[in-house]
Amino acid sequence: MKTLKGLLIPTVWCALLAMTGCGDGTNNPATHAVEGTVMYLDRPLPDVAITFYPAQGRSAVGKADKDGNFSMMTFNPNDGAVAGTHKVTILLPGAPVSDELNASDYGPPKTSKGPAPFPLKYNKPETTPLTVKIPEDLEGGKLTLKLQD
Repeated sequence: MKTLKGLLIPTVWCALLAMTGCGDGTNNPATHAVEGTVMYLDRPLPDVAITFYPAQGRSAVGKADKDGNFSMMTFNPNDGAVAGTHKVTILLPGAPVSDELNASDYGPPKTSKGPAPFPLKYNKPETTPLTVKIPEDLEGGKLTLKLQD
């Protein structure tokens, strides 16, 4: 019985801590609807993952469709991104994220998609040159994200 009591108290504390992290979203910062198109070499870039990294706070994510069109979400589907300047990363799911070789690069390929069809500098927040500014008064913003060599 002593073991059960010893487990019950930590379990209750963990449950209480977990519940305090779950909320109805009323304390979330305001977001602004953001949609647009990803372009590379004047053509739409399909099926890529897009992430907006603000200076602080939660990132927004989106996925381009077959025509390169996307919409962003931060807390809920299609709610957009928080206001401010964001670094933007573009990633082709399943493609390598770096030019650097390591031991796991040798052997059978891990993906059928092959290398990304755009420069790898767009894969990481530390190396991407792409930024967007989401203004406080943005209403229904449409962006064109243009990747360059």
